[in-house]
Amino acid sequence: EINESQFDFRNLQENNGSSVKFSKVDPFQEYPSELELDHQLNHLTFHFQAIDWYAPHKILFSYKLEGLNHTWSKPTARNVAEYRNLSHGEYRFKVCAIGESGEWSEPIIFEFKILPPWWLTWWAISLYVIMVVTCFWLIMKWRTVKLKNRQKELETEVANATYEIQQKQLETERQKDIIEESHKEITDSIAYAKRIQNAILPPQKIVKEYLNQSFILYMPKDVVAGDFYWMERKNGFVLFAACDCTGHGVPGAMVSVVCNNALNRSVREHGITDPGKILDKTRE
Repeated sequence: EINESQFDFRNLQENNGSSVKFSKVDPFQEYPSELELDHQLNHLTFHFQAIDWYAPHKILFSYKLEGLNHTWSKPTARNVAEYRNLSHGEYRFKVCAIGESGEWSEPIIFEFKILPPWWLTWWAISLYVIMVVTCFWLIMKWRTVKLKNRQKELETEVANATYEIQQKQLETERQKDIIEESHKEITDSIAYAKRIQNAILPPQKIVKEYLNQSFILYMPKDVVAGDFYWMERKNGFVLFAACDCTGHGVPGAMVSVVCNNALNRSVREHGITDPGKILDKTRE
């Protein structure tokens, strides 16, 4: 019985495209050879019988279904073997009997095959493999494209960052040039101011002429300074001053010019020769 239905294999058209296929039915037998069943026809019931003319009530059977199990069933008087939900594959059903003689008969063997469903056939599995390989290839292709796009983005970011750094470097160099130019102008101006300040100081030759045993130690803190010395000859007197004006550097130098001019005016215009009065007039 197949799926709890009986089949008359002798009158069933062979290989008619149905779910049951077989090659032939041997003479004196009721079961087919090379039986192939669709995967849905997986509930099989086998009926068997044996003859013992002397003690038919003592007949026992033992059976097994190779492909499902490998051990024989316990001897039983029941002459039916039922198998449900068989998976696809090849099977061999064996059954033998024992009677009052105590000798087991030769097993009767029936071979059959349950075909796999279409999704487990070789071509379906091949299709699965192709699909998996295709999906894997598409994923790798997608990842490759994504990595290439990311690489382009990184290259663009690096190029932009490099451009910004170059622009900042150019700006830094430009600022450096401006600072150096400004520093040069300031340095040149201070150097020129030193020349002007030196011009108002009495020359060493004149000092030695009137004070031949003297020396002058002049060490400004900066290039130009508020410290200066002054000398003037008036009415037989040699007037000499060592002056420290408020401030250092350029501001002190400017004050020193003003003070130098005030000393000259105090002596030359006002004719003062007394040191105390000269300082008072200079302050005024």
